[in-house]
Amino acid sequence: MTGKPSWTKTSAQKAASELLRGPANRILLSGGSRSGKTFLLCYAIFRRAYNEPESKHAIGRLHFTHVVSSLAYQTIPVMLDKCFPGITVTLNRQHWFYELPNKSQVWLFGFDQKERIEKILGTEWSTIYLNECSMLDWNLVTLSLTRLAAKTKLKNKLYLDQNPPSKSHWTYKVFHQHINPENGTHLKDPDNWVTLLMNPGDNLQNLPADYLTTLDNLPERARKRFLLGEYQDEIIGALWNETVIDRNRVDELPDSITRVTIGVDPAGSRSADAAETGIIVAAKSAEGHYYILKDATGKFTPNGWATRIAALYYGHKADRVVAEKNYGGEMVESTLRTVDPEMRILPVDATRGKIIRAEPISGLYEQGLVHHVGSLPELEDEMVHFTGEAGQKSPNRLDAMVWALTDLMGTKKEFWVTAI
Repeated sequence: MTGKPSWTKTSAQKAASELLRGPANRILLSGGSRSGKTFLLCYAIFRRAYNEPESKHAIGRLHFTHVVSSLAYQTIPVMLDKCFPGITVTLNRQHWFYELPNKSQVWLFGFDQKERIEKILGTEWSTIYLNECSMLDWNLVTLSLTRLAAKTKLKNKLYLDQNPPSKSHWTYKVFHQHINPENGTHLKDPDNWVTLLMNPGDNLQNLPADYLTTLDNLPERARKRFLLGEYQDEIIGALWNETVIDRNRVDELPDSITRVTIGVDPAGSRSADAAETGIIVAAKSAEGHYYILKDATGKFTPNGWATRIAALYYGHKADRVVAEKNYGGEMVESTLRTVDPEMRILPVDATRGKIIRAEPISGLYEQGLVHHVGSLPELEDEMVHFTGEAGQKSPNRLDAMVWALTDLMGTKKEFWVTAI
């Protein structure tokens, strides 16, 4: 190198580096949000490329656009500047690979690009790094392992990172229980599958002063995942789980949005101290996919939530507001009319239970048709806890989301009767 690196590893990154240099060749860095996992693994893969001329390496994720937006435009440029100063690394944006002066290459790919995957599978790699592997199915991991077949001086390795999902996920079974997630048999080489916990508390030198406080204020399930890096017990009977939500998450809306609806689950009281009013903004694309844009749920005075909904209505160019009539829908409509009489409002009556209303929406998620734009921790917490059992706390955010998506589906549903 021609310059002095300006990056100082944290103690957790030093421990992870020892693991990466060790004898195991299947290494998972798991833990909370912004703990330095991705930065370190990007550094490690480029370091291997720098040390072995003409070697080939790959960084993959479920969605190719996420690899580009998160890594190519954010993490990797910063890492190269801090860790490889003075080294000219060229990014080929036509084929999306980096080339080092020694002719080594680091390719970017997403499993959602058929043609690109065929090219990736036709190449033998020294290193494959699967970013945010909680989004991936086990078969994609085994597929990647078949391509770790390069013949160089390097030991071929698979790197992975994640914010830990539930204990039913394959990462827990493979790296902690050392069993094959397909058939439950013990791994033949358990010492080859190693993992290290890295949390944001280990990375304070690179974080805003209030970041840990932000994570500490998340709902308990999200707090344990993103602050403490803990796997969660699967909630039996829940209609959603983290794996499905993670797999379909996106960073931004497509350009093909055709309709936007705001779902409202009224608090049932005019007091600001009442339960939260669920407010969810959702959209539908021309391709038949659905997007959850915004969770604006909160405790408001009537004028407060009416003003909030009106701002979202015009800010997102919504087509209409759908509000449950059973518990205050008429009040929602009349209150909204005082803020803006021109707003399109659809009051609806719930004629069936919450679980019946939620099941078709859960099915859309299972089909990969619903995408959360970014992270919506409070909504997602309600979703993964919802079983519909008697006595369960009413999920305000989830109800509002169900109303919005049901409206966007555009089909008549037996569990609602419109007031129009």
